[in-house]
Amino acid sequence: MKKFVVLLLFAFWGLLSEAQKDTLWLTDGRFFTVKSVEMNEDSSYKVTIINGEDHKIKEFEPEEMFVLNRQNGTEKIFYNAGENDLSYMDMKDFVKGENLARNNYKPTFVSIANFAMSTGISLFLGMHGLVFYSPLGVLIPTVILANINLLGKKLGNKYNDNFKNGYVVAAKHKKTLWLIKAGIAGILTGGGISFIIVK
Repeated sequence: MKKFVVLLLFAFWGLLSEAQKDTLWLTDGRFFTVKSVEMNEDSSYKVTIINGEDHKIKEFEPEEMFVLNRQNGTEKIFYNAGENDLSYMDMKDFVKGENLARNNYKPTFVSIANFAMSTGISLFLGMHGLVFYSPLGVLIPTVILANINLLGKKLGNKYNDNFKNGYVVAAKHKKTLWLIKAGIAGILTGGGISFIIVK
């Protein structure tokens, strides 16, 4: 029983110490547990990120920095809203929306579709001796699928417009990267198959 209590106390202390670390949020929805944030001479920031027992130093530009949530409950706000920019509170919702998309949105279906279409186009061009035009196997389906916008409908009325807009921006960015990777894989697959067949 005593061992169980000791283990429970250690677990609680570990969770408490983890919860009390500083958290840096960036304007693109990423956040990091940090040890320190220092400004360089060129106004960029040197950030020491905590990753388990390891520490990694990364550099960020001022426009990438949003807010530092300190372990004592205070905030250091880096975001400087211009005349046509969102207010701090609206931007906070926007950043949270970006974060949700970064962590939860997975464009699996459109990526598979892009792979299939890119493979087909690349295979067709390769079979007809038009390998030079095979980049179209990425370009055409990627442009079509990237512009199909069903992202905001998933959120319903649970979140405000700023949150939804942030979600859509990050989700579109993530979807485009997945589509490009799937398209390149499709070109290589289609090109490889056509090479084998023609040979």
